Amino acid sequence: MGGLSEDITQKKLASIADGLAVAVAVALPWSTSATTILAVLWVLVLLPTLRWPDVRREFLTPAGGLPVLLVALGVVGMLWTDGTLFERWKGLDSFLKLLAVPLLFVQFRRSGHGDRVFLGYLVSCVVLLAATLIIFPTPLAPTLIRYLDGNVLVKNAPTQAGEFVTCIFGLMFFAHEAWERKRWTWVLGGAVIIFAMLANIIYLSTSRTALVVAFVLLALFAIKRLTPKGAAAVFAIAIAIGVLGWTSSPY
Repeated sequence: MGGLSEDITQKKLASIADGLAVAVAVALPWSTSATTILAVLWVLVLLPTLRWPDVRREFLTPAGGLPVLLVALGVVGMLWTDGTLFERWKGLDSFLKLLAVPLLFVQFRRSGHGDRVFLGYLVSCVVLLAATLIIFPTPLAPTLIRYLDGNVLVKNAPTQAGEFVTCIFGLMFFAHEAWERKRWTWVLGGAVIIFAMLANIIYLSTSRTALVVAFVLLALFAIKRLTPKGAAAVFAIAIAIGVLGWTSSPY
C-alpha cells in the first residue's frame, strides 16, 4: 500500500512539474522575476521525482553533458578572478541556468509532454509580437520609445530578438514537417509567424548576437532536415532577406 501511495505522489509531482515548466516558458518573454520564482518552484517539485540512474544517463549524452561541462568551466574561471565572492557569483549565475537543460531532458523523456513547453513559449512570444506590432505604430510610439529600451515593451532588444529567433527555428522544424504531410494551412500559419518575427528582429529589435545564432541554427536545420537542393534554396532566401534588411533597416 505504501509503495502504491508513493507512486501516486510521484505521478502527481511529475504532473505539477510539467505544468510549472510550461508556466516558466510562458513567463520567460515577459518577466524575469516571475520566471525566477516559477523556475525555483519547478526545481523544488521536480527533484523528488528524479532517479539518479536517469540523471546520470542524461549527463553522459552529448546534449545533456555539454551544459554541465560549460558550468564546470565557469566555476574554474570564477576561481582565478580578482573580484569579491559576490561578484564571482554574479558572473557564475548565468552559467548555472544551463543545469536546467539535462533536467528538462530527463523530465520530458519520461513524460513526453515537451511539446507543451514549446507551445506555451511560442504563444507567449506571439502575444508579445502582436502587442509590439499594435502599440508601436500608434502616435504613442515616440513617447514609449523614450521610456522603454527601444522598440520593445519588456526586457531589451537583444533578449526579445533571441526569443524570436528561438521561435523561428522551432517553427521551421514544425513547418517542414507540415509541408511533408501536405498540411498547407499549418505551413502558411507557420510562415506568417516566422516572417513577422523576422521583420521585428530586422526593423525593431535587432541584435548582432541573435543574427549570428540564427545563422548557426539555419545551418543546423539544413543539415538535419533538408536535401542539398533544399538547403541551397533556403540559404538563397536567407541571403536575399539579409540584403533586404541591410539596405532597408535603420539598424
